[in-house]
Amino acid sequence: MLGAVLLALALVAGGARAAPGSFYTKKSGVVNVSTQQEFRDEVINFPGVVLVEFYAPWCGHCQNLKPEYKKAAKQLEGVVKVVAVDASEGPGQSIAGPYGVQGFPTIKVFAEDKGNPSDYNGERTADGLVTAAMKSVRGLVKARKGGKSKGSSSGSSRGSGSSSGGGSSSGGGGGSDADVVTVTAGNFDDVVLNSAEMVFLEFYAPWCGHCKALAPEWDEAAAQLKDHDIVLGAMDATQFDEYAGKYGVNGYPTIKVFLPGAGKQETPIPYNGPRTAAGIVQHALQLAEQYGAPPSLPQATSHADIEKKCTGKRICVLAVLPHILDSGAEGREAYINMILEVAKNHRGSPFRFFWSEGTAQIDVENAFEMTFGFPALAAFSYDKNAFVTQRGQFGKEGINTFLFGVLAGKEKVGPVRGGAIPRFVDVEPWDGQDGAAAEEEFSLDDLGLDFGGDDL
Repeated sequence: MLGAVLLALALVAGGARAAPGSFYTKKSGVVNVSTQQEFRDEVINFPGVVLVEFYAPWCGHCQNLKPEYKKAAKQLEGVVKVVAVDASEGPGQSIAGPYGVQGFPTIKVFAEDKGNPSDYNGERTADGLVTAAMKSVRGLVKARKGGKSKGSSSGSSRGSGSSSGGGSSSGGGGGSDADVVTVTAGNFDDVVLNSAEMVFLEFYAPWCGHCKALAPEWDEAAAQLKDHDIVLGAMDATQFDEYAGKYGVNGYPTIKVFLPGAGKQETPIPYNGPRTAAGIVQHALQLAEQYGAPPSLPQATSHADIEKKCTGKRICVLAVLPHILDSGAEGREAYINMILEVAKNHRGSPFRFFWSEGTAQIDVENAFEMTFGFPALAAFSYDKNAFVTQRGQFGKEGINTFLFGVLAGKEKVGPVRGGAIPRFVDVEPWDGQDGAAAEEEFSLDDLGLDFGGDDL
């Protein structure tokens, strides 16, 4: 999704911002969706076809589409639900995240498999929209008539093929994708009960067809959620039946969600949402908002870690904080906690947050033009060697405004000085303590004073 977002970064936004919900009125026939729960109710859990426009109020193309989209909604009333999501900022941007929205307007058709909507790339006219929607309706009816299951296609499986009945295929319950954690009796406590992260645990059986159909979706969801401190695991319930019994597993696959914090053993909740990567990711991020799965703010201590977490479709956000001698431990913790609060507003976005100490990464600071003092903040694309530095207030409101502006294309992005992002140097992680000023030893002889003369 970062490639799309960085395309948006280069756009110049125009026009006045509309108030939430004012772009399409109730009389238009278009359903306005502004929260994750509304999207789940109106789209994911809706049994029929849904046409969804992801838009931005300031977008000229969205303004041009508006009368045609309203006309299509009137023509499709009672047949196809027509929905609009303001994806320019806030919760709407998080809703759009899992669906690879690359610009505005983006139109998706949610039909049989709600987790994998199709893109609408036809004419932006009412006739074109209605034709595409009705084609999806006919396809849905045909699929239901033929008894076709959306999970019937072959894919990666759990314990299938030549593996033994114990489900010992590579990756255990998670196919060949290393992002899914194989959970056994030996690591259950460490992975599930004693970890700080939220854990989605699938109890499966190697011979289960529905489990095999879920496998590639589970793998993909795990890959998307690994940077959000949410773990997806898989446990062979036929091999570890004592755990299946303990957590009320009566069929396969059964998914339990172990919420973050104390008391995990007593509080797993059942997952009954869509069995698609997009649906799982959306549900997980929604639970993270509700139950407070903590976002992470690691220190930039090595180039290898930055390279691992910032490559691909991601935008990394680097906060350079004052030296520990200037802020003290209490001041630094206040900065970190403030940025963590900001990060909570951007779950599901391409942003990955880091911090470093002022002058610890001097080459990077110079490349990002962060030479005006600390604290300072910049967003950058590692793959595209592009960046933008925040120039406003270094506070929760100021940083939020800056980051939403980045996603909306309102911040001017430029190439990194020198053409490539410098290497981050290896540094020792902060120990959480106040800094101690270094005391230099010196001799009075170094001052060139002679105290060996006559007594006073």
